Amino acid sequence: MVRLALAVPFELEDRLSPSAERHGHDIVARCSSAHELASRIESVRPDVVVVAATERHLTESLLALCDEAGVRVLALVNSEVERRHAASLGLLETADAASDWSELEGLLAVIPDRAPQPVAGTVAPERGTIIAVWGPAGAPGRTSVAINIAAELAAAGHSVALADVDTYSGSIAPASAGTSGASAPARSSVAIRRKMSPRNCSSSLVKPMMLTSGERRSWLTI
Repeated sequence: MVRLALAVPFELEDRLSPSAERHGHDIVARCSSAHELASRIESVRPDVVVVAATERHLTESLLALCDEAGVRVLALVNSEVERRHAASLGLLETADAASDWSELEGLLAVIPDRAPQPVAGTVAPERGTIIAVWGPAGAPGRTSVAINIAAELAAAGHSVALADVDTYSGSIAPASAGTSGASAPARSSVAIRRKMSPRNCSSSLVKPMMLTSGERRSWLTI
């Protein structure tokens, strides 16, 4: 049995909640917005929150609270715009809003846990690892490699910050979230889950490794 909290439109709640209960789950909260759900996370303590991937039902502050409480999040998307909204917040766990609960059931077991964050001052901050993806001029696949490395690490439950430091023509942001009109390319970035502070990244952890794909090669430094 999973303790579920919902923040979805009423028609979606009416369709999904009876099926969830028939599967033996306990719905501990039914909310009409991310703000309402955020105010109840601590009191109802769900295992998983199921939210619509709209600006009303899914916000950065709600995800931050879920991270702190170790609550898993599943976003239901109804359009490409909603999928991009979830991606812009670093949420990778999404499903089609038209899915039956039987289809969503299998996802509950594979959504990665959001481990509670340590209280400031009680645990020394963990030093991060820097992974730099480099390649020759042209289009050898640097952007695809960088995005997929970041996505796999985030899906495994790690905190990842993905930054594009190409000062000539950055491509991470539009490729990963479909955004446009970014400011200086050197500052173009998208955060996967929670951002790491630069001071937590240790340059002493850098060492080179060659990655080869067919005739294309790029350097991965970790």
